[in-house]
Amino acid sequence: MPREVSDHCPIILDCGGPDFGPIPFKCYNSWHGMKDFDSTVRLGYAVAPGDCEPDRELQLKLKNIKKGLKSWWINVKEKEFGRIKEAKKRVDELEVLGESRMLTDGELQERLELVKSIAEWEKNRNMDIKQKAKIKFTKSKDLISSIWRREDLGFGIWTYFIPLD
Repeated sequence: MPREVSDHCPIILDCGGPDFGPIPFKCYNSWHGMKDFDSTVRLGYAVAPGDCEPDRELQLKLKNIKKGLKSWWINVKEKEFGRIKEAKKRVDELEVLGESRMLTDGELQERLELVKSIAEWEKNRNMDIKQKAKIKFTKSKDLISSIWRREDLGFGIWTYFIPLD
């Protein structure tokens, strides 16, 4: 600390940030229906790490699955975002075209298919968001349950607040 701020010199120790190990890998439910998900998992599991103890072998297989799914998701996400962006653009074009004239049966069918694919993508995206919210709620629920207490005292259920120290 500069001398202007304080008239004493405290010792400041920095032991580095806490290391909680690797970040947990999240696999979303919406991925299970996507193309090549199963084959990516099977490929990661099939890689034989060699002669080692069974728990180490499982750890290496799970690491291979995680690595494969990460690269798979990057490719899928890039392709899906591009495809959805193009679909939304084409739907907008068809709507502008529909304002000036009647759309043909082929154009109506194309628009319907594009709108269905956009809706399916948004459904999967919302499913991922709900899954993320459930994870966050489960973590916060532990804190809430430690603060509030519900007891049946025989003559009614009482809910009361436990102050934190």
